[in-house]
Amino acid sequence: MMLFSIIKIVTLHSLMCGTVFLLLLSVFVTLLFSKKLAYLSVAVNAMICILFGIALFEGFPIHELELAHDNIPYRWILYSFNFIFSNLVMVSIIIYVISGFEKTILKSENLYIKLRQEVQEKVVKENLLQEAVTHYKSLFFFNPLPMIIYHPTTLRLLYVNKSAIHCYGYNKKEFLDMKVNRLLQCDEETFRNKVRRDYVHQRDRHYCKNGNPILVDINASNIRLNGSWVRLAIIRDITSEAAYIAAIEKKNKKMKEIAHLQSHVIRNPLSRIMGIIELLQSDPVAAEELDQLLSYLMQSAQELDTVVASIVKRTEEEMKED
Repeated sequence: MMLFSIIKIVTLHSLMCGTVFLLLLSVFVTLLFSKKLAYLSVAVNAMICILFGIALFEGFPIHELELAHDNIPYRWILYSFNFIFSNLVMVSIIIYVISGFEKTILKSENLYIKLRQEVQEKVVKENLLQEAVTHYKSLFFFNPLPMIIYHPTTLRLLYVNKSAIHCYGYNKKEFLDMKVNRLLQCDEETFRNKVRRDYVHQRDRHYCKNGNPILVDINASNIRLNGSWVRLAIIRDITSEAAYIAAIEKKNKKMKEIAHLQSHVIRNPLSRIMGIIELLQSDPVAAEELDQLLSYLMQSAQELDTVVASIVKRTEEEMKED
């Protein structure tokens, strides 16, 4: 194309068409090749204009070129300057626009990569969150301890696990249609006064569906669920445990009573018997005094027999209860 432009200028004396082809050549190089080659094409066009200028000053037959009729070399210089300047400006603008497009494309690619990474991270987090939700749901619904979730304002039961259904005897629908204070058979205000704090650990008496009372140990705290605060209560039935402890305490009380009988009640008649025997062994005793001592001895022996029989009876009762 460059050779074609030069031929048009030299042979066909068409300056306008020739320089237009040179300009189009620079545009073509700028669009397809690197920045260096684009500016090199401008430099080549400038060199062509300089060579034509030298040729004009050396007597090149330029009179038929489409410039003017007088002062041709200087007009050629002015035209060449305007052409090179326009060529340089056009190439610079194209390079600037292409650079802008490249930056925009690069930003778009970076943004796309970043968005894809964020989407992947979000998917991973959602998967982890789903796994955590599944895990905590399993911990709630399949927990061996009764667990309930209720609204702290309305006191409506929101969720119950299988252990709670088994413990209280209500089915799931009955649970979700009732308020938590019904388990205590008290009014709402009384229930709220019991659980004013954010975390509560206490023992209380609950009532099953059949009306039977159970003694429970409760751990209740506020948790965030589906964007709102609710109350989670973990309940442990300690009725059997409390009954077992009460039985042990009752047994200990009886054992203390037996120990008291052994250490104090038995000692009194036994001491009297030992004293009478010692008195009989020490000095001769008159007949009347002997009868009296034997009477005391019989009374002490009978009292000792009564105490021993009482201890044996209580011991047998304890053995039967065990």
